[in-house]
Amino acid sequence: MMKLCVQVILFSVLFGCAGKAKDQRAEENKKVIKHYLLDIINGRKLELLSEVFPEKFVRHDLNDRTDTWMTVADQHKRLSDLINAFPDLQYTIDDMIAEGDKVVVRTTWTGTQKNTFMKTESSGNSINGLSEIVFYRLENGKIVERWTQLDLFSLFKKMKGE
Repeated sequence: MMKLCVQVILFSVLFGCAGKAKDQRAEENKKVIKHYLLDIINGRKLELLSEVFPEKFVRHDLNDRTDTWMTVADQHKRLSDLINAFPDLQYTIDDMIAEGDKVVVRTTWTGTQKNTFMKTESSGNSINGLSEIVFYRLENGKIVERWTQLDLFSLFKKMKGE
Protein backbone atom coordinates (compact mmCIF):
# COMPACT_ATOMS: atom_id res chain seq x y z
CA MET A 1 0.00 0.00 0.00
CA MET A 2 2.81 2.39 0.90
CA LYS A 3 4.50 1.69 -2.45
CA LEU A 4 1.25 2.53 -4.28
CA CYS A 5 0.92 5.82 -2.35
CA VAL A 6 4.49 6.78 -3.23
CA GLN A 7 3.83 5.98 -6.90
CA VAL A 8 0.63 8.05 -6.91
CA ILE A 9 2.41 11.00 -5.28
CA LEU A 10 5.36 10.72 -7.65
CA PHE A 11 3.03 10.53 -10.67
CA SER A 12 1.08 13.57 -9.43
CA VAL A 13 4.24 15.61 -8.93
CA LEU A 14 5.67 14.67 -12.32
CA PHE A 15 2.37 15.24 -14.15
CA GLY A 16 1.82 18.55 -12.36
CA CYS A 17 5.33 19.77 -13.23
CA ALA A 18 4.87 18.78 -16.88
CA GLY A 19 1.66 20.79 -17.03
CA LYS A 20 3.36 23.82 -15.45
CA ALA A 21 6.27 23.56 -17.89
CA LYS A 22 3.84 23.41 -20.80
CA ASP A 23 1.98 26.48 -19.47
CA GLN A 24 5.26 28.33 -18.96
CA ARG A 25 6.36 27.51 -22.52
CA ALA A 26 3.04 28.78 -23.87
CA GLU A 27 3.45 32.04 -21.92
CA GLU A 28 7.02 32.47 -23.18
CA ASN A 29 5.83 31.87 -26.75
CA LYS A 30 3.15 34.54 -26.32
CA LYS A 31 5.86 36.99 -25.27
CA VAL A 32 7.81 36.24 -28.46
CA ILE A 33 4.75 36.97 -30.61
CA LYS A 34 3.95 40.19 -28.70
CA HIS A 35 7.57 41.27 -29.15
CA TYR A 36 7.35 40.56 -32.88
CA LEU A 37 4.08 42.41 -33.48
CA LEU A 38 4.33 45.31 -31.05
CA ASP A 39 8.04 46.00 -30.68
CA ILE A 40 9.49 44.91 -34.01
CA ILE A 41 6.69 45.75 -36.47
CA ASN A 42 4.88 48.58 -34.68
CA GLY A 43 8.18 49.90 -33.34
CA ARG A 44 9.83 49.70 -36.77
CA LYS A 45 12.76 47.66 -35.43
CA LEU A 46 13.05 45.21 -38.32
CA GLU A 47 16.74 44.74 -37.53
CA LEU A 48 15.54 42.61 -34.57
CA LEU A 49 13.74 40.01 -36.73
CA SER A 50 16.47 37.44 -36.06
CA GLU A 51 15.41 37.55 -32.40
CA VAL A 52 12.08 35.95 -33.29
CA PHE A 53 12.81 34.01 -36.51
CA PRO A 54 15.48 31.41 -37.29
CA GLU A 55 17.42 31.90 -40.53
CA LYS A 56 14.80 29.81 -42.41
CA PHE A 57 11.15 29.24 -41.57
CA VAL A 58 7.94 28.23 -43.36
CA ARG A 59 5.16 30.65 -44.23
CA HIS A 60 1.83 29.03 -45.07
CA ASP A 61 -0.50 31.44 -46.86
CA LEU A 62 -4.05 30.22 -46.31
CA ASN A 63 -5.48 32.67 -48.87
CA ASP A 64 -3.88 30.89 -51.80
CA ARG A 65 -2.75 27.68 -50.10
CA THR A 66 0.94 28.19 -50.70
CA ASP A 67 3.84 27.15 -48.51
CA THR A 68 7.02 29.18 -48.81
CA TRP A 69 10.42 28.78 -47.20
CA MET A 70 11.49 32.22 -46.08
CA THR A 71 14.62 33.70 -44.58
CA VAL A 72 14.96 36.56 -42.14
CA ALA A 73 16.03 38.71 -45.13
CA ASP A 74 12.83 37.71 -46.99
CA GLN A 75 10.73 38.65 -43.96
CA HIS A 76 12.59 41.96 -43.63
CA LYS A 77 11.83 42.77 -47.29
CA ARG A 78 8.19 41.73 -46.96
CA LEU A 79 7.66 43.90 -43.89
CA SER A 80 9.65 46.79 -45.37
CA ASP A 81 7.34 46.72 -48.41
CA LEU A 82 4.28 46.69 -46.16
CA ILE A 83 5.58 49.58 -44.05
CA ASN A 84 6.59 51.51 -47.17
CA ALA A 85 3.03 51.17 -48.50
CA PHE A 86 1.47 51.94 -45.10
CA PRO A 87 3.99 54.11 -43.20
CA ASP A 88 1.65 54.50 -40.23
CA LEU A 89 0.82 50.77 -40.03
CA GLN A 90 -0.06 49.61 -36.52
CA TYR A 91 -1.06 46.16 -35.31
CA THR A 92 -3.50 45.69 -32.45
CA ILE A 93 -3.67 42.32 -30.74
CA ASP A 94 -7.34 41.46 -30.23
CA ASP A 95 -6.97 37.86 -29.04
CA MET A 96 -4.04 35.59 -28.29
CA ILE A 97 -4.27 31.94 -27.32
CA ALA A 98 -1.29 29.68 -26.69
CA GLU A 99 -0.88 26.00 -26.03
CA GLY A 100 2.36 24.10 -26.14
CA ASP A 101 4.42 25.20 -29.14
CA LYS A 102 1.57 27.06 -30.88
CA VAL A 103 0.19 30.58 -30.56
CA VAL A 104 -2.84 31.88 -32.44
CA VAL A 105 -3.36 35.62 -32.73
CA ARG A 106 -6.29 37.62 -34.06
CA THR A 107 -5.14 41.10 -34.93
CA THR A 108 -6.47 44.16 -36.62
CA TRP A 109 -4.27 46.62 -38.34
CA THR A 110 -4.67 50.16 -39.44
CA GLY A 111 -2.68 52.32 -41.80
CA THR A 112 -2.89 54.82 -44.63
CA GLN A 113 -1.81 53.65 -48.06
CA LYS A 114 0.87 56.06 -49.29
CA ASN A 115 2.62 53.82 -51.86
CA THR A 116 1.89 50.88 -54.14
CA PHE A 117 1.05 47.62 -52.37
CA MET A 118 0.44 44.25 -54.03
CA LYS A 119 0.40 45.99 -57.44
CA THR A 120 -2.30 48.42 -56.28
CA GLU A 121 -1.38 52.08 -56.69
CA SER A 122 -1.58 54.35 -53.68
CA SER A 123 -5.02 55.72 -53.00
CA GLY A 124 -4.23 57.63 -49.82
CA ASN A 125 -7.09 55.70 -48.23
CA SER A 126 -7.03 54.61 -44.62
CA ILE A 127 -7.26 50.94 -43.81
CA ASN A 128 -8.94 50.60 -40.43
CA GLY A 129 -9.67 47.40 -38.59
CA LEU A 130 -8.34 44.98 -41.20
CA SER A 131 -8.60 41.49 -39.74
CA GLU A 132 -5.78 38.97 -39.73
CA ILE A 133 -5.50 35.60 -38.00
CA VAL A 134 -2.12 33.93 -37.72
CA PHE A 135 -1.14 30.61 -36.19
CA TYR A 136 2.50 30.45 -35.13
CA ARG A 137 4.57 27.40 -34.20
CA LEU A 138 7.67 28.09 -32.19
CA GLU A 139 10.79 26.11 -31.36
CA ASN A 140 13.42 27.32 -28.91
CA GLY A 141 11.77 30.74 -28.68
CA LYS A 142 11.63 31.37 -32.44
CA ILE A 143 8.86 31.26 -35.03
CA VAL A 144 9.51 28.26 -37.29
CA GLU A 145 6.12 28.14 -39.01
CA ARG A 146 3.26 30.55 -39.51
CA TRP A 147 -0.17 30.13 -41.08
CA THR A 148 -1.65 33.44 -42.22
CA GLN A 149 -5.27 34.31 -43.01
CA LEU A 150 -5.61 37.95 -44.06
CA ASP A 151 -8.87 39.54 -45.18
CA LEU A 152 -7.56 40.45 -48.64
CA PHE A 153 -11.06 41.16 -49.99
CA SER A 154 -11.56 43.96 -47.48
CA LEU A 155 -7.98 45.18 -47.95
CA PHE A 156 -8.39 45.67 -51.70
CA LYS A 157 -11.82 47.24 -51.29
CA LYS A 158 -10.45 49.73 -48.76
CA MET A 159 -7.37 50.50 -50.87
CA LYS A 160 -9.68 51.31 -53.79
CA GLY A 161 -11.90 53.46 -51.59
CA GLU A 162 -14.95 51.22 -51.85
